[in-house]
Amino acid sequence: MVVTNDYREVIQSDFVEVVVDATGVPEVGANISLEALNSKKHLVLFKCRS
Repeated sequence: MVVTNDYREVIQSDFVEVVVDATGVPEVGANISLEALNSKKHLVLFKCRS
């Protein structure tokens, strides 16, 4: 498991296969999702309830 403030570290890592976005911020989640999928990573999205 990797926890970081910079999602690019996770996406660029060869040791990470799955990226989890639980930011709850649609704009940030969209950027993370696009970069993760373009990097051939599996993606899990969580929708945070307000």
